[in-house]
Amino acid sequence: MRAPSAGVNLEDCWWRSPPPVNVEEVASGVTWQVEPRDSVRFNLPKPPDWERQVHFGLPGRYRMWAVAPGCETPVVSDTITIEVVSDVSGRDHARRLGN
Repeated sequence: MRAPSAGVNLEDCWWRSPPPVNVEEVASGVTWQVEPRDSVRFNLPKPPDWERQVHFGLPGRYRMWAVAPGCETPVVSDTITIEVVSDVSGRDHARRLGN
């Protein structure tokens, strides 16, 4: 996950003491956001792999990003755009657009 340095709060506590080098299951602390939300469902991941899956119920373009807890300010990732399209058989396919 990357956060633009321009959006980093220099008063936040991680500048005072660095975070641990290794954090187990860091993915379990990430919350995924998506717009529009109306037809999107996420699974609830479980150990040991904490794999996240998302289901887009309707074709369209969706914007997704991750939010992780910071000390005082949440850390927000880059946003990706996903396009879900239906083929002639009615099956939906998703692809990440170039951002």
